[in-house]
Amino acid sequence: MKVRKTLLYSLLFLIAALQCLFIGGIIYEQQQHFYVLPFIILFIFLFASYFHSYIREYHIQYDSWQSGIWIFGGATMVWILRHHLYLDAVLATAITGVLAGLLPLIFRDNKYIAALPAAIYCGAFIAMTNIQKGYVFVLLASCFCFFAYILAKTIMNGIGGKLGTLAFIGVVLAYLLYYIVEWI
Repeated sequence: MKVRKTLLYSLLFLIAALQCLFIGGIIYEQQQHFYVLPFIILFIFLFASYFHSYIREYHIQYDSWQSGIWIFGGATMVWILRHHLYLDAVLATAITGVLAGLLPLIFRDNKYIAALPAAIYCGAFIAMTNIQKGYVFVLLASCFCFFAYILAKTIMNGIGGKLGTLAFIGVVLAYLLYYIVEWI
């Protein structure tokens, strides 16, 4: 039990730290100077919000892989819309989200299909990024996001921005792996 709680807090801390580092990197890239105090405050608020929202027992829903596999489908669809039909990232993601949202309306009695739109939309967020690496990068980021989706299904339940955060984690880890391989 203590190991689970430590793992949970470590995971939440990592998510909050990645978000703050990403925002700090964007501001540093645009302004060319780094203001530390706003990010310390932002990090404290993000960190506190993750722990404040966690009030239930943590358990992994092992059957969430069945819907999570559709992360690959959402990322692939947006990738195809962007690179073969030359649509804007926002428009390609919107089309994917609308089509995914229509699935439960078409198949009303199927509980499996009712869980698909969230996973498809999460994958769509992955392919929204400005990717210069190619489709292999999208698949790698989808793999990382898939595992984060399974682990965070119950942790981040009820937290707004869960799908975008999971896609962000997948893209950051894929970029990190790419940079490590290029460095070696």
